This record gives sequence, C-alpha cells and structure tokens, in this order.
Amino acid sequence: MITSWNVNRFWKADKWKSKDFYTSSKDNTNKKMSDEFLKPIFTQIDKYLQNDDDVLILQEVPYKFFDNDKKKFEENPCLAHEKIKKYCYGKGYDILFPFKSPDSYSQTVAVFKKGQYDYDETYLEYVEGKFKKYRNKIIAVCKKGKKDLRVVGVHIPMNSAEFYDSLIALHRKMPEDIPIFYIGDYNTFDANTVNERKMFAFMSEGLVDLWLKSGKSQKEATFNANTRIDYALITEKDADKYEITAYHDIRTKDKLSDHSAIILKERTPEMKKTGD
Repeated sequence: MITSWNVNRFWKADKWKSKDFYTSSKDNTNKKMSDEFLKPIFTQIDKYLQNDDDVLILQEVPYKFFDNDKKKFEENPCLAHEKIKKYCYGKGYDILFPFKSPDSYSQTVAVFKKGQYDYDETYLEYVEGKFKKYRNKIIAVCKKGKKDLRVVGVHIPMNSAEFYDSLIALHRKMPEDIPIFYIGDYNTFDANTVNERKMFAFMSEGLVDLWLKSGKSQKEATFNANTRIDYALITEKDADKYEITAYHDIRTKDKLSDHSAIILKERTPEMKKTGD
C-alpha cells in the first residue's frame, strides 16, 4: 500500500507559527500542546504502515521556524520535527527526509517499516542540481534490494513551471522497466493555469492520472477548497495493476489536515478478473 497525505504542518498552523511553540523548547506547556496535536497524527501513521511493503509519503511536515527579526531560519529543527522522528524510530519505522534539503518551513518525507525502502539512486544523483531551492518538496524511494518500484512524493508549488520542468527531467532519467508513482499535492485544479499545462506535459511522458483512469470523478474533492489537488500519476503500462481510493474522514471528520489521504493498492487477481 502506498499512501500520500499532506499534513499541512499538522494542521494547527496558527500554533506552529508561534516561535515559542514551533522551535525546540524546554517549556512543558509547549511539549504538552505538541503531544496533544501529534497523537492522532501518529495513530494515522500506524494505520498506513501495517505491512512490510507499505510506504507513507507526508507533505508539509514542519521543519524550521523563520525568525522575522533575524531574517533567517532557526538553527535547529522544530519540536514537532524532533517528535515525529522519535516516534517513528521508537515504533521501528524508518523516516527519510529530502536529500540535502535547504532550510524551509516544511518537508516532504517518506515513512516505512525499518529496512524496507531506501533513497532512489536516480533521485540522489539529480535532485540537488535539478530542484535546487525546491529540494525540500520532493522525496523518492525504492524497494531495498529488489528495487522493483519507485515512489516519488511531491509537493508542487503554485504557478511552478520550474518544478514541473525539473520533474520531467528527473523522470527521463528513471529506469523504464519498473512502475513509478508520482504522488502528492500538485496544487493543480483550475483550467488554463501554468500548473495544469505543465501537468499535462508531464503526463505526456508516459504517465496517467490513476484517479481518472479508475473512473473516479474530478469533482470528488481532496482539499478543503472543494477541489481535487492531490494526485497519483503512474507509468501508463502499470496503471491497470493498481486501485486508488481517498480517505476523506481524516479531513472532513477528524480535521487532522485540510487534505484527504490518497491510498494506492495493488489489485488482487480477483479484482483483475472481475474488472472491479
């Protein structure tokens, strides 16, 4: 199972933007507040990592606080960043952060059971030169040992032709013989925008929108603005092997983020036979 979820800095953005709360602190009140916010997030992480093959891509995991007075990011990662690492390691998960990520408010990360995945070699080779200031917004992993699939998690900025061009260049370097997934928050919905045009150009490289390929509606929202901006693009030759669903309660009922979680599963022989 492959899951993508934009946590929007764990949703409590008004609290995380407070310097005293966002940065590492010995203040017990801050620690208690962060524990209250993070506990349901940790429950969700466990939910999506039941099997050895499962991988969870999280976008906008809080990283550092920008000090407006000093006009620079704090030196140390924020309290929430440290707590998510501690939780994952304590549960026997690995968590990978973007390669040579610049200082930023947040990061796109990959979480999985210990020893199951590793950084994708093509990503390690090209991401620094291709993505530059956007390196915090992309992570790519592959199955350790087998390397029989690649999962690329993205958080694409608005009006970002530069990011899409870099993504296309990276894709062209990827091996063609295994499934490749590009999943995450694409910030793409409105017609005739830079992002829409660039996403179509990206898809023309041999990728399909698994959501529409599966017969689902473009009108089924994954974001609080009543739009679908969370996508799973997959190599066209592999699209029939996977099914896609969205877990909306995490957004509409639990209110843990303003994004739904997108879930991909390999289709079972029974599903392939019936066409469900």
